[in-house]
Amino acid sequence: MKALFVPVYSWVYDRYVAGTKRVEIRTYGPRWNEGTVYTNRPVTLSRGYGKTDRLTGSVGRVWRAASISSLEEEALRLADVTDMPKGFDWNVPIIAFELVAPSEQPRSLSRSTSLFL
Repeated sequence: MKALFVPVYSWVYDRYVAGTKRVEIRTYGPRWNEGTVYTNRPVTLSRGYGKTDRLTGSVGRVWRAASISSLEEEALRLADVTDMPKGFDWNVPIIAFELVAPSEQPRSLSRSTSLFL
């Protein structure tokens, strides 16, 4: 099964590394839906589109909501959305997913040494 590739901004990637962010939120659509985001699917989280800063893991829990404001409180807290970009539309359908480390430590990601130079 091919890993789900999730590029994120540098400041978002740093939150995953620090362990303060564990859930990713994306606008629901052709690229981000139940067919592409599902529990146990491998994930590659990347600082942008570069090949040096990457984390690997798998999808844990998945949430679907009509908007961010209707997302479950726990998912919202783990997503650490306190400073979402101003241009983000908070009133569109979203899919949120937890990123879990291969070591089975709940709610965290691990660095993949094979992906780091």
